[in-house]
Amino acid sequence: MKRSFVLLVTLGFITLLMLYMINIIENKTILSNIIKLKYLNIQTKIYIKKIKEYILDHNDQEIQAFKLNDNRFNLNIAKIDTNSTKYFIEINSKNNTIRRYMILEK
Repeated sequence: MKRSFVLLVTLGFITLLMLYMINIIENKTILSNIIKLKYLNIQTKIYIKKIKEYILDHNDQEIQAFKLNDNRFNLNIAKIDTNSTKYFIEINSKNNTIRRYMILEK
């Protein structure tokens, strides 16, 4: 009787410990994903700022030829209409849901 009780308590303890470890692993995975998304969000803010400066300093052909040297992001720069000086800038990450855009008047 004592051995079966000790075995039952041991199995219960191991089960609780495993559930606790699974919870820790899930939390670390979620935290890692949040940190990655924060990094990508900060990176898009930096790119938008740099592209804004680039548009203000360059002409239309240079702006249309501008490409990012980063494979993680897609960049789209377009004029609102042909006679306008307004540009639509959109940058989004290829593998995640980070997307940022702005309309800039030159």
